[in-house]
Amino acid sequence: MKQLSAFIIALLIIFPSWADEPFIDVSGYGKIEVMPDYLQLYISLSDTKKTLAEARDSVESVFQQVLKVRSDLNISKDDIDAAHISNQPMYEWQRDSSTRKYTGEQVTRRVTITLRNLDDYGRLVHRLMEDGRIQIQNTNLRFNDLPSLQRKATKLALLDARDKANFMATTLDNSLGAVQFIQEQGDYNPQPVVMMAQMRSAKMEDSSVGSEMLIQKQDIEQSVHCLLYTSPSPRDATLSR
Repeated sequence: MKQLSAFIIALLIIFPSWADEPFIDVSGYGKIEVMPDYLQLYISLSDTKKTLAEARDSVESVFQQVLKVRSDLNISKDDIDAAHISNQPMYEWQRDSSTRKYTGEQVTRRVTITLRNLDDYGRLVHRLMEDGRIQIQNTNLRFNDLPSLQRKATKLALLDARDKANFMATTLDNSLGAVQFIQEQGDYNPQPVVMMAQMRSAKMEDSSVGSEMLIQKQDIEQSVHCLLYTSPSPRDATLSR
């Protein structure tokens, strides 16, 4: 609130003419609830072996398992992105000799899975967690036209600000005038409803894991800050003469 007051004072210093006109300072909030259209699941396939070839073959074998899951769930080949692969030597610190000891090679392949049938989310994650070489990194919920949804929430926020300003003005027998200033105060991008790290602790053989991982409607929120001119109502203006 203090930051907002300081911002208003700064505006009045920059635009001193505003101080000559009475105004109302209001904020507005808008929210819509919508189901995401699809999601993107980020996973990492990783293993460490004594040789680079062994580590590479292990990661390749688990990648083939991921492709099998893709096929079983009818996920399009175009919805699998696995272009990034890396390797690094692994060492273990030896306290006695204060030296590093080479222990093998680690190969990591990062894969992004785009899932368009959200009903398969639980089954997909359950299948992936069956192999310890697969690490689930993150899940992002996506919308086909997020800007359009944000504009709808912004419209609700603006209407909310207008209704507040109109209520305050009419309560004090004033009329609203032109808008002096509008500022969008940020938006909220939806996040997944399930924390993947918590789900990994569940038993892999428990088929109820998938049923707990339900995608629900997501809140898309917008807020605005408005300054509007006010003036006495015609009745009050007549009485003041």
